[in-house]
Amino acid sequence: MSYILHVFISGTTTKEYFEDLLLHETIDFCGSDCATALKEGINELLTRKISLKRSFKTSGCGYPKEVAIAYPLQQI
Repeated sequence: MSYILHVFISGTTTKEYFEDLLLHETIDFCGSDCATALKEGINELLTRKISLKRSFKTSGCGYPKEVAIAYPLQQI
């Protein structure tokens, strides 16, 4: 519920919300079995990276705890 709230507060349209969700879940399907928080965090970071590169709108606030685990490892 908090993810949906963040999305709409950020000004994302319903269509953009579902595009963001679809991109994240597509990456899940292709590269992650969602078995761990680390995999989910990496998946979300990739979703954000691809969104920025392709000018897709993303809320950038999905899976905050998982991203907090994956982000420092990405920097290494």
